[in-house]
Amino acid sequence: MRPAIRPALWLALLCATGTGLGSGCGHTQMSGSAPAAGQNPRRPASYVSPFAYEWFVRAELLRAKGRLGPAIEAYRRALADAEDDPYVLCRLATALDEAGARQDAEALLAEAPVAGPPSETVWLAHAEIASRHAELPAALSAYERAESAAPWSAHAPLALAKLLRTNGQPERAVAVLQRFEARSLPGSAGAALARLELALLRQDGEGLFTAAQASLRVARSGQERLLRTAQALLDAGRPALAARILQAVPADPAHAELRLRVLIAAGDFTAAEALLTSTDPDRLADLPNMARAYLAL
Repeated sequence: MRPAIRPALWLALLCATGTGLGSGCGHTQMSGSAPAAGQNPRRPASYVSPFAYEWFVRAELLRAKGRLGPAIEAYRRALADAEDDPYVLCRLATALDEAGARQDAEALLAEAPVAGPPSETVWLAHAEIASRHAELPAALSAYERAESAAPWSAHAPLALAKLLRTNGQPERAVAVLQRFEARSLPGSAGAALARLELALLRQDGEGLFTAAQASLRVARSGQERLLRTAQALLDAGRPALAARILQAVPADPAHAELRLRVLIAAGDFTAAEALLTSTDPDRLADLPNMARAYLAL
């Protein structure tokens, strides 16, 4: 008999491969992983073999590098020995859709369970696929079904609020977040993330930093969420607080411009000049902005 992988190892994998609450599909919980933000700790866990775990690791790493073909094959190998784990199945389905094989993706999802806790994973996958194809009503419906399937989980409410916000419906996004915060345990990761998203939506400069700090203490705040927080704090005239938030974000030329504007606005010209001189100009997205930063210094 093969030994089983303990649930905590799935969570370690998801942290290592960079999938988090701020990832594209907004869902990281796998059957057998530790409870996610706001999740019911009594949810039953399943166990997965080391063989399936190894191939799932390979699939996630290949997918992160944009190698969808090999990633799909690795997902298939993992699924073959994972007793139809719904999370592996859904990751395979969304990878197939991303590779242009939507019909195959939907056929695979049709085999997934649509009752009990695993159905949250399935509806999140449906929502991701619908969102990718700009099918807003279908995506909203799938997120709502995911939320109903796992009302204790933060995945669906946060993803649903993001979808509503990006499609010009901030009032509905606020209602979704308020509803989730009200049913979350005080001090939980889910409540902290909901409060941060509410502060971002309301452009609440006074509450943004406090909410961001709380979310960093109890949840894995995604890079996108922290960058939005820093931008909002900068817009609210709080560059020093924005600089403190950016300390939690790994340096990347993709957001060097934001860092520069924050440092200049905060009056930290030494750090701004050091950033300018240490960043490869060929990797900067907007050279005119870099030139203006030099002039500001």
